[in-house]
Amino acid sequence: MNEAIQYSIIIPHYKSINSLAKCIHTIPDRKDIQVIIVDDNSGIEKSVFESRCLKGRQNVSIIYEWHNNGAGHARNVGLKEAKGNWILFADSDDYFSENAFCLCDKYVESNFDIVFFGICGDNVQALVNRDRHNIYNQRIQQCDINNQRSIDELRFSHNVPWGKMIRHDIIIDNNIQFEEIKYSNDVMFSTKLSLAAKNICVEKHPLYCVTAPYGSLTAQETLESCRLRYQVILRKNELLRKAGYGDFQTSIIFYLLKFRRYGLAEVVREINIGIKSHANFFVGSSQWGKKILNRIIQKR
Repeated sequence: MNEAIQYSIIIPHYKSINSLAKCIHTIPDRKDIQVIIVDDNSGIEKSVFESRCLKGRQNVSIIYEWHNNGAGHARNVGLKEAKGNWILFADSDDYFSENAFCLCDKYVESNFDIVFFGICGDNVQALVNRDRHNIYNQRIQQCDINNQRSIDELRFSHNVPWGKMIRHDIIIDNNIQFEEIKYSNDVMFSTKLSLAAKNICVEKHPLYCVTAPYGSLTAQETLESCRLRYQVILRKNELLRKAGYGDFQTSIIFYLLKFRRYGLAEVVREINIGIKSHANFFVGSSQWGKKILNRIIQKR
């Protein structure tokens, strides 16, 4: 690590230059902060990047990829260039909250492996997934730092790379990388990271603001995306079972229900894949029961 650089912020980019410029402007121009933009062959001219993202900045660099390989690949490229003691990730259409790096500075000399932060949402824009951030923020706010099970529930369900600062050494020492796939490239990265982490902190103040504009991969749902996300969850659950954390597997019932719209043959196909993966089809079923019961009560 370069002792002069405390934070490396990795931002994959693809055709969202206006949002990217906003994101960068929420990051202080400090010598101890390294900002790495990995452009995933967006086709935007270098002169546009320089005028919108580099002008007047000392700590921003752009890596231009000549093929569109997706966010997972872009994040791996950024990790190879990172020099900071801490790693933070951002999506180019999101941004950091006010005083975010004052929050980070509180933990820069700590011995934590991961610091989870609160997450807020940008409700100004017309969003498709307006509540995307709430799922993760609720887990942060409800986490009891004095209860190990509560901490484990948070770290094994926090599948996104943003909203936390990660000690760089833990990534290097455990050779943790993103899967270079179109959907859910961050799930296995986050799971392996949480398994490797020994010392975790929860800071409930918001670090990061999610926007999720229309057309993002998060908003799209196709048979291809459903299949790939289901397969990723099966791999995640298998990894947790082998590591002795089977209680924290993700329910796959949610995914199987999604396959109903593609016909019975598709549902049977995915069940067979789950059986071959030794999936526990009843993991999380109690939580589903509670949700259904609450909905019945609310309708009365």
